[in-house]
Amino acid sequence: MNADTASFTSTPADPEGAGQQSSEQLGTALYAAALGPLNAPHYLAAFERLEATGRVLPGWNWAAAVTTLVWMAFRGLWRALAGYLAGLGVLALALWGLWQVGTPLPVPVLAGLALAAVLLAFVLPGLYGDVLVHRQVRRQVDAAVAAAPSLRDAMLLLQARAPNKPRLLWLTVGSAAALMTLVALGAWGCGGWPIAPILRRWWKARRWLPRLPRLHQLRRLNRRRLWLRLHRRQ
Repeated sequence: MNADTASFTSTPADPEGAGQQSSEQLGTALYAAALGPLNAPHYLAAFERLEATGRVLPGWNWAAAVTTLVWMAFRGLWRALAGYLAGLGVLALALWGLWQVGTPLPVPVLAGLALAAVLLAFVLPGLYGDVLVHRQVRRQVDAAVAAAPSLRDAMLLLQARAPNKPRLLWLTVGSAAALMTLVALGAWGCGGWPIAPILRRWWKARRWLPRLPRLHQLRRLNRRRLWLRLHRRQ
């Protein structure tokens, strides 16, 4: 046992049990370092279940189901994100083509197909999100262990690259801005919401925002001067 793994191991009486326990503890510590501080216990439990069975088992991940795009970007699942967007694009084009061609299918059937597609787009990431993260984390751990001179350096490297709260904050703000932009453009394209006057009013109001504290100070000063004048007259 070297100094790099001493903090993750114990010394039971059985040497084989000690080696197995130290290996499990070290693997858990490397996984935790790669996962980051957010929702790590959920993924560690899912990883333990997947590695115990050795099969791809479905689970449930609320973050992957509800906020699929943000979750994939946050976890660095770029290949899965590209495939997911490509699948959504193909599905949307297929539904749009059926609608434009004038298929004999009734409108309720097309609406049901669209609803099923939307549910599938949310259910599949929720069921197999833990599997995607498990594969991603295993690749990251293998690459870090191969690149670092010691296990402690590998753990530090994984912690530096792990998802964190600032990344989640930037992704949340960016996704909210993108959603608002899409909604505004969609409303503008439908002709139901004139967004240009609203943007002009916001821009004019924005120029006055830095002046508000100054205006407040001037009002207080004017009130003070008026009070002094009235007091002198009396």
